Amino acid sequence: MSQTLFSVDGDDDNSVNGAGITHYHDKRLLHTTAFTATSNFLEDLTDKRMYTTSYHPKLSNEIIQLKHNDPTLDALTFSEWGRGFDIHAWERLGSFLKTNTHLKELSISCCRLERNSFGRLCEGLKYNSSVQVIQLRHSHRLEVASVNGLQQVIQNNPSLRKLDLSDCSLDADGVEAIADALCSHECALQELHLVKMDIGKRGDEILASIVKILKNSLSHLRVVCIDKNPIDCNSAFALAGSLINNTDLETLCLDINLNHPSDPFVESGLIHFLHLVCDPSSIEATFDSNHTLSSLGFANLRNMESGVDDANLLCRALRVNGRIEDKLLAARMKIVLCHVLQRINFAEFALMDACILPRVLELVDNTLVKVGEADIVPITQMERLSASYIVLKNMPQVCGR
Repeated sequence: MSQTLFSVDGDDDNSVNGAGITHYHDKRLLHTTAFTATSNFLEDLTDKRMYTTSYHPKLSNEIIQLKHNDPTLDALTFSEWGRGFDIHAWERLGSFLKTNTHLKELSISCCRLERNSFGRLCEGLKYNSSVQVIQLRHSHRLEVASVNGLQQVIQNNPSLRKLDLSDCSLDADGVEAIADALCSHECALQELHLVKMDIGKRGDEILASIVKILKNSLSHLRVVCIDKNPIDCNSAFALAGSLINNTDLETLCLDINLNHPSDPFVESGLIHFLHLVCDPSSIEATFDSNHTLSSLGFANLRNMESGVDDANLLCRALRVNGRIEDKLLAARMKIVLCHVLQRINFAEFALMDACILPRVLELVDNTLVKVGEADIVPITQMERLSASYIVLKNMPQVCGR
């Protein structure tokens, strides 16, 4: 006599039939799947309510996309509407960032990140390796825990290329912590923005951290933007000195000096950068100058090119750095500009093909150039021979490979 344990009938689970067992498990799977789907749906509704704000109606939907690792979401932006989020909301957002692999840009601006809000977010963000841009512009002063969290994010994310902390009111310890992270071998950051951070005004410690970053051989920074900071002549001297051996930084933005409305920095501070990129004190000093830095961010620097003053030479030297990748050719061009054509407007030579620079001294002998905006005047034979002789005698290697 056999005992019936399962049945094939959907209302009776007492048949030993294999099909009945399969049907039984299918029903349980359907029930489990339905329960999970309902649970996830309710959880998403809770999350949407947490991040719903009238300032940005789409924000909650974007955060749900972030949560589910939606590949179509590559940028997430918070602004003033983020001020109302509590600690739990920031922490949960961090958990979404921890598992997301598609987001490229995270922008949090004009938010009051007090009470370690950003630190909670960083607990998850430090595990993210896809975000390439982090912007925290115009946010409230970051507390120690938040800065420490950001330090871990910088060190752990090999994809991070741009960090914007403009107007975040970091103190000296905070800037030093960021500098330590940027100087680690794990960091591949290429662009750093510290606009309106009172660099040069709140003491030498913050400036020292910036100098530390620029001096460090492990740094890969190509752009550092410190606009709208009270950079005086002494600060300019320190910044220029930090770039003597830097072969990576191409742009150091120094525009709009808030500490000096009349902008005396242009008159006094720029001389240090001239000596950096085209030291005119000797041919050897010119040859050993920095041949990488190509911009100081001054929009009106071109308007200062008339004549043969220091601003003119600085602008030309920066342009040579930006145009000529071969640093030896850049050095040769600067020697010609500074020591052969030092009294002459060299607009024609600035456009010269870099490939013919090894023979540029020969061309000088047969070239007529303008002196400022005056008439075309030939260089005397004695001047040409004297200039060529001085260069050849002091640095013969600039005339050939």
